[in-house]
Parts: sequence; C-alpha cells; structure tokens
Amino acid sequence: MALAFAFRRHPPGLATPPPILAAELAVGLAAMTLLSPLAWKAHFVTLLAAYWLVWRVLRGRAAWRVWWASLACLTLSAPALVGERLNNALESLNVITVGALLVLGLAVWATLRPLPPQPPASSATRSAP
Repeated sequence: MALAFAFRRHPPGLATPPPILAAELAVGLAAMTLLSPLAWKAHFVTLLAAYWLVWRVLRGRAAWRVWWASLACLTLSAPALVGERLNNALESLNVITVGALLVLGLAVWATLRPLPPQPPASSATRSAP
C-alpha cells in the first residue's frame, strides 16, 4: 500500500517514460526481498536493480556514503572474506538486512525525486513559415 501511495504521482501510461517504470520495479524488487518471510541470501540478488537505479542518480557525499555502507554490509560480511566466526556475529547483528534497508531507502529516494522537465512537443519547436 505504501509503494502504491508513493508512486501514485507517476501513473503508468503511454506518456510515462520507461526509466520511471524501471525505478518503481527496482524498488518493488528490493522491498519484496525484505518483506518476504522465505527470503534466503540468494534472493538478495534482486537488490542489484536498486543498486543500478541509485548508481545512475547519486549526487552528494551523503548519498554516496549510504550507498557504500549498504554495499559493504551486503558484500563484506561474506564468510569467505571475514571468516565464519565473524560472519556469524555480523549475521546476529542483521548486517545484511541493514544493507538491504539502506539501498531500499536510496532507491525510494531516487524514484521519488522530481522529474526532469519534458522536452517541448515537435510542433512547438517549428517556426512559422
């Protein structure tokens, strides 16, 4: 319900540019992973769409810091990198979920940003004969 309410200002239709629909899909995939009671670590691959979306629109140091913190939480907590003991400790602190929440928040932020102005219609750019 919250996503439908958030995206109501961009109703899909023939005039809707594909990037808006792709952004809404990326947010939906990220939220699906977090809200599903049967999500395994392999399901977090759906966050790649949100990372792609956010990567395209990132501006400012604070947003970059959140992006890198999310990426670190999701990738640097792998047992092959930190060992099984530290991995178990990080999982008990829900580091993977925190990383997913960070990228989901950034994806919602990127999706709800104001749209760029539409280019004028082709008939408006022609000069009168």
